[in-house]
Amino acid sequence: TSWATNIAYFAASSLYVTGHFVRMKQPVPVKALALLGAVTIILMVTFRHIMPDTMLRTIAMNLCNAGVFSLPVAALLRHDNRLPDTPLVDRIAGIVLAFFVVTFFVRVGLLASGTIDQNLTDANYTASVMAASFRIITTLCAMGSAVVLYVMLGIDMASSIQRRSQVDSMTTLLNKHTFEMQAKMLISPGRAVEGRGHSLVLCDIDHFKAINDSHGHAAGDIVIKWVGRILSKTVRQSDLAGRVGGEEFALLLRDCDDADAASIAEALRS
Repeated sequence: TSWATNIAYFAASSLYVTGHFVRMKQPVPVKALALLGAVTIILMVTFRHIMPDTMLRTIAMNLCNAGVFSLPVAALLRHDNRLPDTPLVDRIAGIVLAFFVVTFFVRVGLLASGTIDQNLTDANYTASVMAASFRIITTLCAMGSAVVLYVMLGIDMASSIQRRSQVDSMTTLLNKHTFEMQAKMLISPGRAVEGRGHSLVLCDIDHFKAINDSHGHAAGDIVIKWVGRILSKTVRQSDLAGRVGGEEFALLLRDCDDADAASIAEALRS
């Protein structure tokens, strides 16, 4: 119930929640966290110094902490069709957090109704049911979160290794093997859909050998990277772009007829 304990716990909770938002690739709710932090300080001052009341202060701190942990849970519950499906491990992390949030409200309800700790004071808080239940639940949720975080780390490392094996290190476009494999899957008979069909655009860098000979391979590498960035910005998320040779590139444009493909190729050339 001390200042240091509450501030440290709120700061740690905020960092933990921030990590969830970063992983979900969603904006960190800085304003909401700042508001909850300000409310926490105001209530702490009110029920510790202005109107000293251990029970009300405990209820207030628990509700503020529940609000912090509710932020990523609410973000997980909001469905956005534009975003990819939430991985199972992230859903499990959300369930652990949701359970943690529910326990805050249950314990607050029991305390407010007088079911537990009817005469709660600073002197007997450490030995109270609220304190004991908080330690037990926090430990269990921390252990559950730790297991989930280790699984997340393993999945992220595996995804990172797989991603590096699929892209060209200089341009971050697909490498030749991955481009050909994904292109074959995309145009296979079983994946055919009604539409305008797909178009393949092949391109290379004009006078690339002259650039290398005149300015050195470092300059040639810069040109390749520059072309890679242009191609990355040109293609849609549903298209494929790859570096298939030294200065050769390929684009597979989905649902794109010859005329549109020619326009795109001309735009790239000019």
